[in-house]
Amino acid sequence: MKNIKTKYPLEKIKFIDILDVGEELKKKVLLWRNKERVRKCMINQDIISEEEHRKWLKQLRNSITQKFWITFFEDTPFGIVNLNNIDSANLISEWGFYIGEEKFLGKGMGRKMLCKLLMFYFDIMKYNKLITKVLSGNEIALRLYGQFGFHQIGTEKYSENKDIVIFDFSAQDWDKYKKELMNACN
Repeated sequence: MKNIKTKYPLEKIKFIDILDVGEELKKKVLLWRNKERVRKCMINQDIISEEEHRKWLKQLRNSITQKFWITFFEDTPFGIVNLNNIDSANLISEWGFYIGEEKFLGKGMGRKMLCKLLMFYFDIMKYNKLITKVLSGNEIALRLYGQFGFHQIGTEKYSENKDIVIFDFSAQDWDKYKKELMNACN
């Protein structure tokens, strides 16, 4: 894996819970999510209304199965990272992410977001397995997961032309690849 030495060092990337930010930033997340380039990579590709967004934020307050963070570089928000279907009994969850701000595209930020999440997920949360689901046409994400050592564990039918590809990554994988991945992301 090539090293992504950029002006965006990993230690300056942080996750802040969406419930802890102001209303304007919450609205910006809705705008990001509804962008065509973001929606086409989502399993749910529907445009989300403001009312649906407000309801989702309200249910997120009491959820023990979802976490949703806005990703910042220093003080600039640029994307999201989320955990879904969190199973705290079995220490497993699904994850997703996207970059909302165009100026952060093509700079290795997806890779850095994944590194930061893996550190948090396995080193701090102490979970055992992370799952992700990717549309078969999302070549960038498929390549990223391959580079990180994720294992394809199955597929589900999405549409006539596309499948959902399911990957997992374990705490043992993190132990095995952590040094290499961290070097590549710093």
